[in-house]
Amino acid sequence: MEKGVSPAAADIIRLIDCIERLITMMEYDFSKILWPMLIYAEKYVKITAPVTGAGLFPLLVVSASVATKMWEDYGPDLELTAHVCGISKREISYMERDFLQKLHFNLNLQMKDLDAFQAVPLEALFTACAALDASPRMSGSS
Repeated sequence: MEKGVSPAAADIIRLIDCIERLITMMEYDFSKILWPMLIYAEKYVKITAPVTGAGLFPLLVVSASVATKMWEDYGPDLELTAHVCGISKREISYMERDFLQKLHFNLNLQMKDLDAFQAVPLEALFTACAALDASPRMSGSS
């Protein structure tokens, strides 16, 4: 762990690194996906219940999948994503629909979104809320 990085931030960094490897395996440019993925995830968290703990990884997987579909020419390999992440294709599809519905299908980003987002410390994005979600679903509800 890097010096001065809290355990919570280190966990988030590890999750993002795992998703980066997955996106790179699919031959996408992760640098195009990272910020939209994080911005979409943060928007989702603001709209729904806090997502930390066990719910954080599925949230980032779905956010990365949605960001890839939005910012690349074609979507991610669902079969590979399900296999690598240990989440069924059906569950990923359900979570994507829920994610998009909660965001009202609004995936447009402006420079002001990116500028404001980059000013926020990584740890603050997902640990501002203390609730722990131990359910497999992102928001803890069906």
